[in-house]
Amino acid sequence: MKKINVLIVDDHNVLKPGIIHMVEQAFEQVECNFTDRVRNARAIFHQNEVDVLISDLELGMGENTDGFCLIRNLKKIKPQLKCIAFTNYHSYRIMKQAVNAGFNSFLDKSCSEEDFINTLHEVYHNPPEEIFYSQSMKELLKRRNTFYRNVFAASLYGLSDLSRREKELTLLSAKTTDKYKLAKLMRIHHTTVDTHIRNALSKLKLANRKELALFAEEFADEIKNIQTYETEHD
Repeated sequence: MKKINVLIVDDHNVLKPGIIHMVEQAFEQVECNFTDRVRNARAIFHQNEVDVLISDLELGMGENTDGFCLIRNLKKIKPQLKCIAFTNYHSYRIMKQAVNAGFNSFLDKSCSEEDFINTLHEVYHNPPEEIFYSQSMKELLKRRNTFYRNVFAASLYGLSDLSRREKELTLLSAKTTDKYKLAKLMRIHHTTVDTHIRNALSKLKLANRKELALFAEEFADEIKNIQTYETEHD
């Protein structure tokens, strides 16, 4: 049976025994390396065939010393490296930033041992490009969804009032709010884009294009579902 090599990077050495214990619970054959410095982490990575990296996000005050930079650098060398963020930051924004940086999952340091072990096991066995949603992540998503549904309650109600072109424009707003770029994407004149934007803002009860872009990003699935329904019921 292959021995799995896990590199743990955390500047809270008091957590070392607990983290190593949970890692050993996840795998029958495992070798753990623990360090509290990014420089040492890079050295260990180059000296060993690391399978999974578990890293805190805040690791120092200097330039290129945080977990985000570490992951970006190591994944350039080994794209198939599996990575888990392990942090005190219980924030949807930080979680999203971690996933965008290349982490395959995200764990709050207050997570249960079961969540930690299950996440580590799943990340190791899943493809390197796949994101595994830990219980920590699901809780953050649920909290964020509740918040935005309250903020955009009236906007969601107004979705059904949008014309097909207005729905199309709303979705595209997540990519750009520049009317000339939108005109090119939709193959219409930029003055028509202005009209669609005014109508969409009015129907969705939004104040400006920035709010429209945020709405489109957060509720793209809802908009697409309505589009699919309309297409199927023509």
